[in-house]
Amino acid sequence: MVEKKTCKFYDWLLFFFFFCQYNDFILGGKIMKINLADNIRRLRKENSLTQEQLAEALGVTVGAVSKWELGASVPELSMLIDIARYFEISIDMLLDYELHSNSLTGAVEEIKALRNAKAYDKGQKTAEQYLKKYRNSFEVTYYSGELYSMIALERHDEMAAERCLQLFFRSLELRKHEPDCEISEASIRKRIAEAYFSLGEHEKAVELLKKHNDEGINNDLIGFTLATVARDPEAALPYLSDAFGDYLSGLCRVCVGYANAYSLRKEYDLAIEILLWWTTALNGLKPEGRVSLFDKYGAVVTAGCAAFAAAKGDEDVARKYLQEAIQIAKTFDAAPNYSMQGVKFNTGNETGVMYDSMGETAMDGIYHDIENAGEPERQVLRKLWEELVHE
Repeated sequence: MVEKKTCKFYDWLLFFFFFCQYNDFILGGKIMKINLADNIRRLRKENSLTQEQLAEALGVTVGAVSKWELGASVPELSMLIDIARYFEISIDMLLDYELHSNSLTGAVEEIKALRNAKAYDKGQKTAEQYLKKYRNSFEVTYYSGELYSMIALERHDEMAAERCLQLFFRSLELRKHEPDCEISEASIRKRIAEAYFSLGEHEKAVELLKKHNDEGINNDLIGFTLATVARDPEAALPYLSDAFGDYLSGLCRVCVGYANAYSLRKEYDLAIEILLWWTTALNGLKPEGRVSLFDKYGAVVTAGCAAFAAAKGDEDVARKYLQEAIQIAKTFDAAPNYSMQGVKFNTGNETGVMYDSMGETAMDGIYHDIENAGEPERQVLRKLWEELVHE
C-alpha cells in the first residue's frame, strides 16, 4: 500500500510539473511558473551537447529528450534527479521556478535601503529572512551579499566577510539563469575578490582576478593589491600603468561627452569648464619640457572651448582660445611625439605608441573641430582661423 500511495503522489507531482509548463500557477496570490523544458534545452546547449549525446548519457531515446525540450512530456522524477546530477545542479534549479510578486521587489528594495542607511544589525536579520524565503532569487542573494560586504568593510567583521563570500558565490551560480541581468559575472567576481581581501586571503584574490582579467578589467585591483598588500612594486606597476591608460581614455570620453551634452542644453559655460578641467589634468601628465600626445589633445580640446565661446556669441573669448589652441598645435606638429615615454607615471610598455582619430596633425584636429561646429559659430571660427593662421 505504501508503494502504491507513493506512486500516486509521484504521478500527481509530475502532473503538477507538466501543468506548470504551460500555465501560470496561482499560489497565495502569487504566480509560480516552472521552466523545465527551457532549462533542459539551455543546459544541453551550454554544455555543447546534441540531443543525441544527452540521450546517450542519460540512457534514454533522442525522442524523449526532444519531447522534454518541447514541453510535450516531462521526465519521471527519478530521471529529473539524474538530469540534475548530470548537470551538477540542484532539482529546484533544474525546475527553476519563478515566484513573482510585489513582495520580492519589496524585499530587494528593503535590503538596499537598510544597506544605504547603514542599519547593519537590522539589515542582517532582514536579509537572512528573505534569503530563506527567496532561495533562488539572484537579486536577493546578490544585494544581501553587498550588505554583508559593507559590514565586513566598515566593521572589519570576519564573519560578515565569510557570509558575503558565500552569497557572492551563490549569486554567481544563480546569475547563469539570468541572461538579461545587468550585473555581470565579472562584477560578481570582483566582489568575491574583495571578500577575499577582507579575509586577508590576498593571494586568492589576486589569483581570481588574474584568471578572469579579460581585456584588463581587473588591472586596477590587481595592481592595488600587489602594491599595497603584497608590497611588490615591480609586479604592481605594469598593472597600474595599464589601468591608468584605460581610465584616461574613459575620462576623455566622459569629459567630451559632458561638454557636448551641456552645449546641446546651451549651457556653454559648463561645457567650457569641463574641457578646461580636462586640459589641466592632461598637462599634469606631461613630462616637464617635453612634447607629448597630450599636447595634441590639449590643442583640439582648447579649440572646442573656442567653439563653445563662439556659440555663446563671445567672439573675443573664442579668439583667445583658438589662438592658444593653434600655438599648442604648432609646437606639437614641429616635433610630434606619440611614444608612451611622453606620459608621466607610465611604467609599462615604454616602447609602445598611442593613437588617436583627430587627424594626421594637431592643426588638422583643430580644423576638423571648426568644420564640425554648428552655425553660426562655424563662420565665426573660420574667419578667426584665417586671421590667426596667417598672422
